[in-house]
Amino acid sequence: MRRCLFLYLLDSHDQGWSDYRRLHGTYNGCWSWFEADVYNASTGTKTARVKIQDNLHAIPDFTFHKIIWHRENCENKDIERLIDALVSGATLRIFAKARFGGWANYVMRVQVTIVLE
Repeated sequence: MRRCLFLYLLDSHDQGWSDYRRLHGTYNGCWSWFEADVYNASTGTKTARVKIQDNLHAIPDFTFHKIIWHRENCENKDIERLIDALVSGATLRIFAKARFGGWANYVMRVQVTIVLE
């Protein structure tokens, strides 16, 4: 098993409002988030998408998130498969998602650092 670390730096926010005041500022009930997958053009295959991070619910200001995935102590099999699929020529793809009309995912920055040993 190869040693691997993924570091995601995200600055984002949702649409900044909702009717569910008790959820404001929490990660509950937020319908905007980030996902990743690995696509290999030479084989035409891709991994299952893995959720990286949700936005905070109804926060109008950009929020910074730092997410670290370690291969050697990972308990999520989808993350393990994504890391293992990252071979020469493959592409790590990041998706900014919003589920419903009215929801938004405003993105200022997405930065990914991958360290392989």
